Amino acid sequence: MNRIGVFFFSEKGEELANRLAAKLHPSACMLHPKAVDARYAKESSDRIECVRYHSSCKNTLLKTWFANKDAIIFIGAMGIAVRLMAPFIENKETDPAVIVMDEMGRFVIPVLSGHFGGGYRLAQQISECLKGTLVRTAASDVRGLWAIDDYAGAHHLCFRDIHEVQAVAKSIQSEREDNNIRLYLLQERMQGSTFLEETLRGEGAQDEIIPLYVYREVASLEELQKDMERFLSTCRGYREKGIATAFICNQNKEISGLEEHFDCVLYPKNLTVGVGCKKGKSKEAIDAVLKGCFEEYGLSTKRIRSFASVDIKKEEKGLKELALSYKCPFHFYPAEELKKVEGDFTSSGFVENTVGVDNVCERSAVLEALYAVKGFGVEDEDATEYTKLRVRKYAKDGVTIAVAEIGYI
Repeated sequence: MNRIGVFFFSEKGEELANRLAAKLHPSACMLHPKAVDARYAKESSDRIECVRYHSSCKNTLLKTWFANKDAIIFIGAMGIAVRLMAPFIENKETDPAVIVMDEMGRFVIPVLSGHFGGGYRLAQQISECLKGTLVRTAASDVRGLWAIDDYAGAHHLCFRDIHEVQAVAKSIQSEREDNNIRLYLLQERMQGSTFLEETLRGEGAQDEIIPLYVYREVASLEELQKDMERFLSTCRGYREKGIATAFICNQNKEISGLEEHFDCVLYPKNLTVGVGCKKGKSKEAIDAVLKGCFEEYGLSTKRIRSFASVDIKKEEKGLKELALSYKCPFHFYPAEELKKVEGDFTSSGFVENTVGVDNVCERSAVLEALYAVKGFGVEDEDATEYTKLRVRKYAKDGVTIAVAEIGYI
């Protein structure tokens, strides 16, 4: 999938676009919670597209980019950029990061999805490599406050409801002496947990943020509720005082009934999905089975990090469209590579005779998770410790789904 698109309007703009594309390191493509591992960054290094804008772009290329890109950079006047992108803006959870620069590269201005979409992080990198000035306008940035949507975007978390960001931001940005947020982590630690524990007790406005409560291996919802009775009572007290509470959880089904106690609930985007299907299956047919699988196992499709399958399926239109609809990458692996994945998988002689490997969905899901873990810097021999097959082969209507989970690193 192409990740960054650059529009320019003049010869000077074209010069800057080419200079920018040459300077950006492949890691600049790692912007959104949907970004994946280091391997994917390398695949995307030559996919920064630079295009001179013309009238036909508005309803064709720009519309496509808004649906598929992680970031769009306009080199030109802010007013032009705003008018062009206005019809395609939806919300901060799905919109790409949008950055506007003048054609001399003096000012770099994040306009959309600065926090959750990684716009500020990319703009920072651009301003540094071009020696320009980064222009920040968000209240949390100019006041030096912690932003939960920035944290979520940087650590692959997704929101139960993106609008919950407002309640947390309001609490943190209030003028009270106790203007802060109470954050809680349930069950398994995950990517970013250590970051929270180390940084949320810093200086200034963050001094009063209490340590995270970590609960692991809770046997049942009843046990969890019993253990958290006093804790939830405290949360209700915070809410009555107008102090936001956020809940970071690695589960979905198990916490039903507890979410109402929190202003904001986040889940990790740590699920990789392996997909197998009969030839010619439509995106709608595949998606219906995917949603049915996730509903049965109490998972949210928002937690999907990436998709994977065998390379013989790489031209399947339905799979490509599925990835685009979820704004997640789809990787295709050779059968020989899938065969090397260690583990206990559901074997099928028919599948092996057809595509060259005894199982597509389970092996693909696990291999995709392993690549993601290695992207975090884990050594090859240790990667399997941080991955597990969460959902075994789920088959329906000519489609197979399996889900692997990336653990805390």
